[in-house]
Amino acid sequence: RFEGGPDLFGLEWGSLDHHMGQTALRLGSLRDVEQFRAK
Repeated sequence: RFEGGPDLFGLEWGSLDHHMGQTALRLGSLRDVEQFRAK
């Protein structure tokens, strides 16, 4: 077990989750705009 390993991985996975969340929000809003235009 590396010293401080879990903390480092936690930070990396946390930022990755945050990035994925931001991307999902952007894709979701784009989809909403397309549906709004289609109406």
